[in-house]
Amino acid sequence: MINDPDVTLTLFAHNAQERLREYGKHDNVQLVDGDFLDKDVRDKAMNGQDMVVLAYMPMKDPEAQTIVDAMEKASVKRCVITGAFGIFDELEEPMRSKQEKLAHGYDGLLYKQLKKDAKLFDESSGDDTYLRMPWLNDDDTEKLEVVPKGTMMHGAGVSRKAVAKLIAEIVADPSKFANANIGLQGMQD
Repeated sequence: MINDPDVTLTLFAHNAQERLREYGKHDNVQLVDGDFLDKDVRDKAMNGQDMVVLAYMPMKDPEAQTIVDAMEKASVKRCVITGAFGIFDELEEPMRSKQEKLAHGYDGLLYKQLKKDAKLFDESSGDDTYLRMPWLNDDDTEKLEVVPKGTMMHGAGVSRKAVAKLIAEIVADPSKFANANIGLQGMQD
């Protein structure tokens, strides 16, 4: 996407000028340093956007609500959210036990927040795609399996390259997976 002259990217992150410096060298990229809870910076970055791709892990309760509110205020109608798998208790063993241990239980604070945020995005007025993802890896593959909500997942890791390709496809065709909460996983051998 970064090499597509028809796409303009606004990259919003903590220390964006430092962390994303290499991307800021492109004419179609704007880097914005900020925090989701900083209303002025967040709202300014949201203005004029057609779509938001949100790659985050919730740290504080109001973060997702502030993002939804800013999107609605700026009339952004399309959002892709990267979240965690397992929030609907959809993992098969042995992945279920591993993930539960890593997340300190499905009733722990992290999973409660993830479930709350997924529901908030699902119920927002925009066309959202919530991607429930396992641990990401650096494998050189663009293959992944899309798992509908309500279907059990084996939870094989998925490559960052595959997730990036899927997100680029959604950016190119915003109707793809609109209003869907889908699981992503690597292909099993």
